[in-house]
Amino acid sequence: MYGIPFSLDDDDKMERVYNQDYRGLTKIGTLIGCLILCEQIIDEGYDPLEVCDASSGDLEYAMSALSDIDGPLNYETGDPCQNVFYIHELEMESEWDNAQLKSKITEELPWLVFSFLHVMPDILAFYPAPLAHTPNIAEKERYEVLQKIAAQKIDSALTPGAKEPRGQGEDNLLAFADFYQFSEDDMKFVTRRRYSGSSYPETAKDLQEYAFYEANGFEEAKDSRLLYKVVEPLN
Repeated sequence: MYGIPFSLDDDDKMERVYNQDYRGLTKIGTLIGCLILCEQIIDEGYDPLEVCDASSGDLEYAMSALSDIDGPLNYETGDPCQNVFYIHELEMESEWDNAQLKSKITEELPWLVFSFLHVMPDILAFYPAPLAHTPNIAEKERYEVLQKIAAQKIDSALTPGAKEPRGQGEDNLLAFADFYQFSEDDMKFVTRRRYSGSSYPETAKDLQEYAFYEANGFEEAKDSRLLYKVVEPLN
């Protein structure tokens, strides 16, 4: 994001700016994002969540949270054909890092997306990074156990009746894996997709950043920590 002086009325200088030559201009920040064309993806017979999962864990998490019950993309309670602009990063330069200017960029963001990509997003979404916090050790241990169970189930399916040498405790795991049934959350957990309660704890919220986005019309999708805003329709 660059600031262009009001006095920049020289045609040659304007042409240089349009050609992405920003020498002499003031850099005020960096915006990186991704436009998810949900309507087009669905029209072509695909699931936006699956497409995003194949592309990025961040996009999968955002689409999953937005698609939950009561979410704006939920098939029963919302409209899954809404296009989403996911903000990966909005970082202001230190000398221009003020709420007023950042709010103006956020307010104009749908129009900026429309100007560059020719699609007006229906939803803006952003996942604030957590503050430093102690990771949940129990979750890590659960993941390791479920990974072993999943590996054993695959091994048994490929080589039924095979008995491989195992370490201490592995025989018990083998017997347990035979009857263990994965829940939907288990499957998401093992495949590193969003599952119930996978967001970071409330104490790790950056309250200042949350306050800024909430003041600019964003709300949290349940307890996912994902913030989103429905863009006002064009008049």
